[in-house]
Amino acid sequence: KTGALIVYTSADSVFQIAAHRRIVPVEELYRYSRIAREIMSGKHGVSRIIARPFDGEPGSFYR
Repeated sequence: KTGALIVYTSADSVFQIAAHRRIVPVEELYRYSRIAREIMSGKHGVSRIIARPFDGEPGSFYR
């Protein structure tokens, strides 16, 4: 709705970044993931950064 990135984490130390493909191209989403990896290392480390592109319309999104 807003075009903003969706970011979330889980108890298993995984940071995920999701975005609709029509709003954020996949390559740009991957670039954001690389930036997040730089930030979330060392003191602010997480085990994995995952890019989650999705498509579709409200009520029927898919990855």
